[in-house]
Amino acid sequence: MPREKPLYHDTLSSVRARATELFPGELLFGPTKVAKILGRSRAWVWRHYGSFNSMTVEQIASLIC
Repeated sequence: MPREKPLYHDTLSSVRARATELFPGELLFGPTKVAKILGRSRAWVWRHYGSFNSMTVEQIASLIC
């Protein structure tokens, strides 16, 4: 069974709070919305995390850790 990353829960709670603040009621986020949640540009998100259609807050937190 894989181990959980050390700061995953803290990161998840902060990402979830920011996503709820910006996009209430949404569960999946595209690259533009992920960039807004992280406070980065869309190009930065693409360079660091690659191409994707949609992500959940759990996936975003996992990438950050």
